Amino acid sequence: MLKLTTEPDDLLLEWVLRMPDEKADDILVDVVMHEMRKKLKKKRDEGRGGWFGPNCSNSVLRKMLKEHVEKGDPVDIINLAAMIMARTKLFGENA
Repeated sequence: MLKLTTEPDDLLLEWVLRMPDEKADDILVDVVMHEMRKKLKKKRDEGRGGWFGPNCSNSVLRKMLKEHVEKGDPVDIINLAAMIMARTKLFGENA
C-alpha cells in the first residue's frame, strides 16, 4: 500500500518501487535517450562528429569506449556503445 507522506521524494520512491518492469524499461529508455541527445549535441557544437562516416571505424570507437569506461561518464559510454551497434547494424561486423 502506498503511504502518504509530506516528502515528494518518498512518494516518488514508493511509486517507482511498485511500477511494472515494462514501465521502468520505458522510463529508462526515455531518460537515456534525452541524455544521449544532449551530450551528442554538446559534442557536435564543439566540432565533433562523423561516427557514421568513412573516416571512422568500429575499432576506433571500441578504443574510445575502453578509454571512456575508465573515465566513468555513463553517457559517453552509452553513446559510444550505441555508435558501435548502429555501425554494425548498418555496415556489418567489420565497420
